[in-house]
Amino acid sequence: MNISYGISAATYIQKWLPWRVSQRIEQAIDTHLRNQSRIYLEKTLSLSVDSQNALVEIHQLLGRRHVGMGIWSLKSLIKTANLRLAVVIHDDGSLTQEDTDLMHRHLPGVRIIMRAEADLAVRKMLSDYRACTNFRFGEVLVTNHRGQSYNMFIMALILFDINLLARSDKIIILDADVLFFRRPDIIVDWATNPTDRRSLYSVEAYKPKREKNGSLSFDKKAAHTLNSGLICFSKSALFNLETIEDWIASNQDLMYTSPVFEQLCYSYLIKRQLDSVELDPALYGFNYTSKDSVFTHFGIKRGFFENISRVATILSCE
Repeated sequence: MNISYGISAATYIQKWLPWRVSQRIEQAIDTHLRNQSRIYLEKTLSLSVDSQNALVEIHQLLGRRHVGMGIWSLKSLIKTANLRLAVVIHDDGSLTQEDTDLMHRHLPGVRIIMRAEADLAVRKMLSDYRACTNFRFGEVLVTNHRGQSYNMFIMALILFDINLLARSDKIIILDADVLFFRRPDIIVDWATNPTDRRSLYSVEAYKPKREKNGSLSFDKKAAHTLNSGLICFSKSALFNLETIEDWIASNQDLMYTSPVFEQLCYSYLIKRQLDSVELDPALYGFNYTSKDSVFTHFGIKRGFFENISRVATILSCE
């Protein structure tokens, strides 16, 4: 299966075109790849997940635009890990009935928490925490490089809702733009050991750059920084509202300027645990992938679609 269809050639041509024209081509390619990935998604087998009593829950914040990606991501982890897991989807406020029906069809047993339901429950839970409430329910509109506006505080759901609404103590946070290619041994060992309360976290260690021929090359970053696209932890060992309230209250300027504020908070919490484990970035990479990769977090979304073929056979694609 190949869904690139000459995309590399188009990428090469884009380098020589005016910026606006290049952006239009980029958006057309993105739409094409998304549509093709949804077509191939229907060729994958459904995977039943445990909705009750699972020792480990996978949590994912999801919006309408990334529903197809989210299903690919979740299925790739469930299939390669071959574990009894629960899956919990947190609606960012944009999911429709069509989206939730699709999730239930591909992942029977999935638990979907709609935004209105979450808002009501979480507001009560945070009623005694003013700084936490301001971050979770505040709104700061920003614009991305494509001119699309979004609420920078939407990521607060990854910090609060996932922990406050989880039923299991062990949690895996998984972004929608992640693909697993091989068995994640360290995660499987952690998930199957009830006494292992360490945090496992992925990092950003490489700087990708697009070459003139459309290919990617990588330079090492000066420092490894935590990436919340994949974190495994014990909620009882990590999540503490008093600690988070104090940290947010002490970092108000950062809260209103950083688009990854929730990630910085997770970094603070995790690195306070002396036994936390940084996942090998050569195997669990951010925008870095190779034939040896266990997983890749594709912050550059085109890379996600171009690598779906690597998990197609795992998920029984035709």
